[in-house]
Amino acid sequence: MITQNDIKKAAENFYIKKDELLNEILSSDLTKKKKSKKLSLPLRRAIAALAAAAILFAGYFTVYAMSPEFRSYINLWFMGSPRKDKVPEGYIGIYTIEDLDNIRNNLGGKYILMNDLTFSDSDFAEGGRFEGGWTAIGDNENPFTGEFDGNGHVISNITLKQGKTYTGLFGVSQFKKINDKYYSYYKSAYDGIIKNLGLNGVKANIEISVEDYYCIGSVIASGRYVTGCFAENVMFNIYFPDFQKEGPIENQQYSLKGALYIGGICGRAYIIDSCYADVDIKFHDVNNKLDEKYRNDFLLVGGVAGMSCNIVTSYYTGNISLNENAFGSGEVLNYNTIMPYVITEKRYNEINQKLTEKANINGGPNKDRDWKVFNAFYHKEPPHAIVRDLLMRSIDEYEEFYILEWQATKKEIMRLEAILLQVYDREEFKNGTLADSVKSGIDFCYTLEKGKAYDKSYFEHFDFENIWVMKDGVPKLRIFQ
Repeated sequence: MITQNDIKKAAENFYIKKDELLNEILSSDLTKKKKSKKLSLPLRRAIAALAAAAILFAGYFTVYAMSPEFRSYINLWFMGSPRKDKVPEGYIGIYTIEDLDNIRNNLGGKYILMNDLTFSDSDFAEGGRFEGGWTAIGDNENPFTGEFDGNGHVISNITLKQGKTYTGLFGVSQFKKINDKYYSYYKSAYDGIIKNLGLNGVKANIEISVEDYYCIGSVIASGRYVTGCFAENVMFNIYFPDFQKEGPIENQQYSLKGALYIGGICGRAYIIDSCYADVDIKFHDVNNKLDEKYRNDFLLVGGVAGMSCNIVTSYYTGNISLNENAFGSGEVLNYNTIMPYVITEKRYNEINQKLTEKANINGGPNKDRDWKVFNAFYHKEPPHAIVRDLLMRSIDEYEEFYILEWQATKKEIMRLEAILLQVYDREEFKNGTLADSVKSGIDFCYTLEKGKAYDKSYFEHFDFENIWVMKDGVPKLRIFQ
């Protein structure tokens, strides 16, 4: 019997002529240019480049236009409040570095940082209490499922220790999963949340020797919900001294067996809201182990995150380089996909109908292949916490949704996009997703020129009454001031 894993594995081997796909997207983009003059040229280029995940776009900002009511459907219960002087009921106060380290002994607890913490260089030196660097809290087997409130305090001068897969202050955060007779569901809407935390002076030296999965971020490597956080004076050095690729080097889009997700805040995350990063990420490939085509697929690097379902009202400043040359698109998010994490049942059925109609027209022995591939990556689930966070409206308790598999890789998501673009126009599908009240992609995020002073009006939909305040020409999070 053919399983979903068989279909997904087969999907990886379906050959997509990347150049032809890119040309189709660019041609579509050029057609849109003739029809509408509403989008600026840099924005049109950015959309086309991110869609194909293969064009480098050099610019100083990226903005996705959306409804002026945007902030009204972001959950702000945890933001805009002043620092707490007393530990709230049900929380554990973090006062020392030892307290912070002890979180790993109770990954389901609720924690609040009650003062700034500063590491010394000797902490990470030979014989120090964290010799070699800080080991991330939580991993895939034992994730952080509690809550961490930074409470407007800052952790400074931290050196991160390279993990096998996850490198960051935190490694992996997730829901507490509870199994009943029918479903796996989640106890709390905000299990695994990290909020209101500042980091200053973060260092990591990473050696990548084999093609595998890696997640690297200052706050967390692979997170769920990160909001109201910043990371300043971050320096990541990534080395490829003896990197070995697996599989044939030709048709490299489908020879990849891993990916490196890296960002100033997170490697990857579900939702990032109101965060910023000042980060320098330097890739050192002095032996030229990675050719251009390969590294553009393997290295998922962004100023805030490598990959995320949704990033809103955030920004990045800094530099991303490969062998001292500018690298990547210079964006907040490396890969901005049109594939939403949540699809309503109505939209899911519409996609099924469109793909079925296309298959019936084209015919052939593999006429229903695309639908089977798409279906393998979306699973029907009852509404739970992450669904509520990604919706702009309240949901009926009986309403069900289809959820994108979180472990889907970039090449798998590109495959799903290619399937959708056979029956949808890119803008049509994005607008349809918004009509379903689902947030996806990158919204109101900016890449800033380092050292430049900006006017407050530049930052569309930043909440300067509750969340942000202008300082020295850039937005800063109000709770830290």
